[in-house]
Amino acid sequence: MLSDSPPRSKLPTKVEQGGSTMKIKYGISIVSALRVGVRRSLRPPGCFFASVEKIVRELVALGYDGVQMIPVWDLDVQKVLNRTLLSQGPWNAVPGPLPALRHEIGTLGVPSQLQDWIVSPPPAECQRLVDEMNRAGIRRIHHDLGEGELVELHPGLDKTVPKIIELCQAGSLRLVLDLRHLRRSYGDFELEEEGKREFRQSLYPSPLWSEPTMTEWQSVIDRLAPWIDVIHVQPGDNETPEEFATNPLETETGQLLRYALQRIETLDPGRELVLIAEYHPGVRRILNPRASRRLAGDYLTAMKLIAKEAER
Repeated sequence: MLSDSPPRSKLPTKVEQGGSTMKIKYGISIVSALRVGVRRSLRPPGCFFASVEKIVRELVALGYDGVQMIPVWDLDVQKVLNRTLLSQGPWNAVPGPLPALRHEIGTLGVPSQLQDWIVSPPPAECQRLVDEMNRAGIRRIHHDLGEGELVELHPGLDKTVPKIIELCQAGSLRLVLDLRHLRRSYGDFELEEEGKREFRQSLYPSPLWSEPTMTEWQSVIDRLAPWIDVIHVQPGDNETPEEFATNPLETETGQLLRYALQRIETLDPGRELVLIAEYHPGVRRILNPRASRRLAGDYLTAMKLIAKEAER
């Protein structure tokens, strides 16, 4: 079991203005930090990854408060419970490698990829882990309205932004802002369902073929800031995780994160916020534990730098 004592470098950032304080916890998606290692499990592909407990211990040593967990191979929820900040359902889980190679429909209702099987165990085991995390009281991020209190904003939602705001004002909804989803253009996905089309048109008034602008992104933050509890700090399609980690103030991701923090602090100085580093682990980093840890550490430093800049 991981220790309950704070990590040596744990320093929750405080954005202070006029005597008020916004407290920030820093986490990272467990998928972003997956890497090769040795474990007792004999089940492929899980046996090729370092144990979840070891990865979480390393992340805490880097200064993270904890992780955002999804069902992954050989996860023991109790061993990492005190360092799990948030949970999500599985990736598009499938029963085995052959269904993934045939791109059969997975648990998310979309064609699967081999990476879905590499990350998540079969659907039945995923559901068992989700149920266990729910029973443990871990706050869960949902991807559909009506499933739970904390919902991530993404193109698949089927309610307009005014309707989402109405639910937030009624006290039944809090939001996760993903900085990559915020920047996805209409061309990034198919809008076959009318509700999804209405959501995007209510989010950005631009024509369907145009790219949202920085001003439009900021406008979305302005409208939804009062109800944002979690920010997924995920690079856009035109950035790499390394670019954000090494020069965050010059990236769109960094600019949007700073803007969001400033808006949230202005509206609610006492807000408790969770920032989650979320990026694709990449084959090179999965195969190189040192590179994986280095990027995780640099990413955390970048997020803290942006939070400090937001104080100004």
